[in-house]
Amino acid sequence: MSHDETIPFEALYESRDGLAVRLDGAPRIGAGGQPYTHHRLVVADGRPGATILATRGDEVLLVRSFRASVGRDLWELPRGAGDEADREAEPDEPELVTGVRELREETGYAAGRARLIGRYVVDSTVFPQGMGVVHCEVAPGEIPGATDGEVDEVRWFAAAELRSMIRNGAIIDANSLSGLALWLAGATEG
Repeated sequence: MSHDETIPFEALYESRDGLAVRLDGAPRIGAGGQPYTHHRLVVADGRPGATILATRGDEVLLVRSFRASVGRDLWELPRGAGDEADREAEPDEPELVTGVRELREETGYAAGRARLIGRYVVDSTVFPQGMGVVHCEVAPGEIPGATDGEVDEVRWFAAAELRSMIRNGAIIDANSLSGLALWLAGATEG
């Protein structure tokens, strides 16, 4: 099977109202020789984002937000899109800067001992956004500061509760599941 990647993607739709979103398309030939248009979704001009796994002892910080695309409130790890300043501040690990910033903006907490524990792609077929998982510690007793109002609730959950929340569908988004999988697999060790 041959993949002709020489034909570049072309923007089919673009919106800069809020978070920049672009739908690209490119002609391709499938495995059976059939032509098709391959689509991809590009968010934040393709800059990597971050999912933040903040811990405080044996607790993990989750945020609750209404997600119109699925029509319900979801418990998620904090996350956000990277910006150009993040890349300029830390060219090799811009996700680290993004994660520290997003934790502060969404929850009011400061990220202590922050480090990048892994990377993933949201959807390798249609949504190739690169994401980094940033693990950090929040000091016991820290009082959160002001937030950007982007989330509806911030709550600490015992780590033992997370497995049940995943099994019963309380945590369903790919970013949170990827971050928790890296953490539960021991990516924070070492």
